[in-house]
Amino acid sequence: LAPLGDRLLAQGANGVSFFFVLSGFVLAWSAHRPVPGHGAVARRSGRRAARIVPLHVLTWAVAFGVIALEGSRVSVPVAAANLLLVHAFVPKQSVYYSMDAVSWSLSCQLFFYALFWPARRTIRALPAWLLPLTLGLCVLGSLGVLAAVVRVGPAHAAWFAYIAPPFRLLEFLAGMVTAELVASGRWPGIPFAAAVVAAGAAYVATGWVEFPFKATGVTLVPFVVLIAAAAHADLAGTATWWSRPAVRRLGE
Repeated sequence: LAPLGDRLLAQGANGVSFFFVLSGFVLAWSAHRPVPGHGAVARRSGRRAARIVPLHVLTWAVAFGVIALEGSRVSVPVAAANLLLVHAFVPKQSVYYSMDAVSWSLSCQLFFYALFWPARRTIRALPAWLLPLTLGLCVLGSLGVLAAVVRVGPAHAAWFAYIAPPFRLLEFLAGMVTAELVASGRWPGIPFAAAVVAAGAAYVATGWVEFPFKATGVTLVPFVVLIAAAAHADLAGTATWWSRPAVRRLGE
């Protein structure tokens, strides 16, 4: 059963894609809520930083201690890049997986947050009919990068197709655009159960897909549909196992 188990249980990396899409969706959705007073953008951004930075610094310090205790070495520039969360921009595994290895995703998130408000203004300024096209371009852009990696085979293929913050930004933007589609009532009423089945099927199917499409390409559209369907069900008052009593329609 081991080969089958590997096919069915080795898709954990796809959770990163789900999280990036969900993050864009949630931030764009919550930005609809007005924050009274001046400096609303700064206060929102400050709250995001307060949730991430202290724990990152603590984890960085623990990782530094573990590295020292086991007699390993890490260069000052690499340690500093990790601490400042810019290490995912360096296409070298010893850098983007340095210190606390999974912090590369935080590096991506910080990049997303830096671009969130300009991106939101741009998306909000688009005519309604352009929103589906924009979502399609985000998806096609992501798939296009993966196809280019297959065709060109760059030296840093793993970085281009999985780590690179500009590449992962497309998933975050897809989430943002999807939030605008749902909020404006233009998202088609895809049943939540159907979205779950589609996402589950895509998730399982990735066990038979090779790099670089394995971790992002196959599941991107199903994840977008699943997140949108869950939000749409909440707005319609349809119960799902993700529902919470605190969910309210925008403006209430």
